[in-house]
Amino acid sequence: VIRTAYRDAFRQGKVGAFVDGNYWWEHSTPQRYLQGLSQALDGRCRLVQSVMAQPIHPSATVASGVEIRGPVYIGDGARIEEGAIVGPYAQIGARAVVRSGVHVQRSAVWPDVVVASPVEDA
Repeated sequence: VIRTAYRDAFRQGKVGAFVDGNYWWEHSTPQRYLQGLSQALDGRCRLVQSVMAQPIHPSATVASGVEIRGPVYIGDGARIEEGAIVGPYAQIGARAVVRSGVHVQRSAVWPDVVVASPVEDA
């Protein structure tokens, strides 16, 4: 898009801008996405809804023996099974499942995903 549409629009004088002093982060690569996630979990950016105001959604199920290594966010209806380790810097999406004994760290698990083996930097 940058090489085609944006450059053409710029050359034609069709590019506009809005300057805003709020948080903005470009998420074009998995690495940049994870950097943005880390910033949100650390509270270094102001979001419409702070993920750290309630890092474990009330409808999430976290079994006994689970180790939470903050900062993390565990979403609506997510299920973390016994003996799993979540974090640091992990986002578990809505209705996602982290299987027993699995470690998820520095990763974003999308909604409805089942994690059955260790995940790191993903």
